[in-house]
Amino acid sequence: MNLLVFFVILISSTLSSASSKKITLITMDIPPFMSPHLPDQGAAIYGLRQTFKKAGYDLEVRFEPVPRIRNVGLSDKKINGFFPSFTDENFNHKLILSKLFYKTPWVIVERKDKPIIWKEPRDLLKYKGGNVAGYVLRSQVAAIYKNNMQHLESAASDSINILKLIHKRVDFIFIDLNVFNFITTTNPEIKPLAYQLKVNPKIIALNQYGIGFKSDSLNQTLLKEFNKVVDEKEFTQWVSKYLENQTKTAPAK
Repeated sequence: MNLLVFFVILISSTLSSASSKKITLITMDIPPFMSPHLPDQGAAIYGLRQTFKKAGYDLEVRFEPVPRIRNVGLSDKKINGFFPSFTDENFNHKLILSKLFYKTPWVIVERKDKPIIWKEPRDLLKYKGGNVAGYVLRSQVAAIYKNNMQHLESAASDSINILKLIHKRVDFIFIDLNVFNFITTTNPEIKPLAYQLKVNPKIIALNQYGIGFKSDSLNQTLLKEFNKVVDEKEFTQWVSKYLENQTKTAPAK
């Protein structure tokens, strides 16, 4: 074999191998951030994919229903981590949280004809609330529902949660502000009815998200590599750019 040809093949093989490093995260279907039904699998996945490229990784994402994510992800050795993860989660020795790189408000949405009046979390027990099954309640309100779950009704998705509020099944719902804005501007069933709703002026929490990496040595190496390249400002810009391009046209589930 010609020596030049040999080196060309060797270099091509090396580059191919270097570019084929993969990382696999498990997540859930929450448009516009993560969804198998959206371009690039959603705004947050788009931003993560750009971030991992900086570290030389191709990102693969596996979607599972919210109640199954933790069990499936921990038992499947191909899964490197969980997204989104945040400080309020009950992390144990099996997971370690990355740098936090995205902030988004977690709010109460109410009907305009029945505003929610509250000063402290316990005041919310005067009302019937709604939350998506499997979504972790933030620490600011989790304690009041620990022994009062009869005041909180579960829904299968954010869209169903919003419809329950519109149809007066519940008095308010907990929801991410960006998720609420996306659904009410893209879901054809909800969009014409969204005028009945408004966001309560007092937010519950400013969520700060990261990735929960598994704690074995391989995935802790991945965590360190990710932490070196992730930048909150840059990630937020990618997400914002995606949302600007998709809000008017993307389908909501």
